[in-house]
Amino acid sequence: MKLLLLLSTLSSGGAERVMTLLANHWVAEGHSVTLVTTYGRYVEPAFALSPEVTLRALDGGPGERTHGRLRRLLALRRIMLDGDFDGAISFLSNVNVAAILARIGLSIPLVVSERTYPPAYPLTPTFECARRGLYRFADVVVMQTDDGARWLAEQLPSARGFVIPNPVIWPIPEARPVVLPSAIVPPGRRLLLSAGRLSPEKRFDLLLEAFARAGDVTRDWHLVIAGEGPSRALLEGEAKRLGIADRVSMPGQIGNMAVWFGQAEAFALTSSFEGYPNALLEAVVSGVPVAAIDCLTGVRNLVARGVNGVLAPRDTDATRFAAALCMLLGKAWPGAASAAIDAREQHAIARIADQWLSCLRGVPA
Repeated sequence: MKLLLLLSTLSSGGAERVMTLLANHWVAEGHSVTLVTTYGRYVEPAFALSPEVTLRALDGGPGERTHGRLRRLLALRRIMLDGDFDGAISFLSNVNVAAILARIGLSIPLVVSERTYPPAYPLTPTFECARRGLYRFADVVVMQTDDGARWLAEQLPSARGFVIPNPVIWPIPEARPVVLPSAIVPPGRRLLLSAGRLSPEKRFDLLLEAFARAGDVTRDWHLVIAGEGPSRALLEGEAKRLGIADRVSMPGQIGNMAVWFGQAEAFALTSSFEGYPNALLEAVVSGVPVAAIDCLTGVRNLVARGVNGVLAPRDTDATRFAAALCMLLGKAWPGAASAAIDAREQHAIARIADQWLSCLRGVPA
């Protein structure tokens, strides 16, 4: 197939990671893939993209914001007209709206996808109105979870919904930067791992406080939070305030996460909302037991209480998450290995990629 993939940028987000995985898989399978970023000029992709993928960037050019958007919309329509594509896939609400508008009057099949749970991440009134009015003109609207599909059925009943979770590649491939656990975790310490953008919605401040409150249970553990973001200084200050700075490390972006999951004895996720958490998925397929807050959404799809970890209620505070950590760190989790095998099968990149192509062909698998 000749595929057109659309999203706003190729920065270090979950949507960008998933689209990169799909693009790489499809070109390896012999499909032709053009990936278009719809916002701003070209920037270097955060995730390794196959050189077989044709990468293009829309640029609205100089002028006021509205005119720039119109130029990008017309440029996108021109790509659709000239490309002779067998189908297009769009990620993220604003890109989805643009893709639907650009496709007016064209026969190219179009699948759009929400990458967060919409109630947890409200749009501006203008974009919300556009989403409600336009999504019925997409051939399929892909949600990541059953919760998302229920929202779609209730709020946009004229849209045709389908559920596709995030894919995973197993074994997890290595990328740059390479950071060795031995350079970060002191000898004799056990590794509690977390990962994500250092930003408020990940609630790493709650994780730090819970880790401190867990007291003697965490005394021999070292907490590593992989990722980068605007909350770094605040979190480093919080670790010092709590007196745990010597047992917490934030080494930034880590490309060789497979090595870290191989050494980690536990994983924690404290987000206030997720679409379908990639870091948690990789922890689960690696057989690492987890403690996670049952946020909106995706977490309950991956964590089975008492099998591969602890699932804390959505309104959990630091005290209650400390109790969850104590439960996680204080026992063995033999069920994590079998849960990992199941998750690898359910989220295998070949399986997930085929589901996307089936949506384009009009026969969801």
